Amino acid sequence: MRKFGVPSRELPILTLMHEGRPAGYVEPRGLWIIGLNGRLDLHYGAAQYIVFDEAENFAPPDWRITLLQDRTNRDRFDRDKLLSILEHAPTAGN
Repeated sequence: MRKFGVPSRELPILTLMHEGRPAGYVEPRGLWIIGLNGRLDLHYGAAQYIVFDEAENFAPPDWRITLLQDRTNRDRFDRDKLLSILEHAPTAGN
């Protein structure tokens, strides 16, 4: 981003709430990453995921998700996948 004069800045972190308490968060990690168009880290319960867009340049987004500990298993990231994670993720401390 320095090459194109885009200054760095802090980005907001999205806190995920469950029953009135913080249950996880989504943190932006990078906009332009080699081989990807962007990356978010999703922390929910004890699980950690990487969410990334691997679309070709100027193509519609192709969002994928993988566990941080197992980056070889990449799933399409869509509403149903997010709901599945939110419903089945173990809580921290369990």
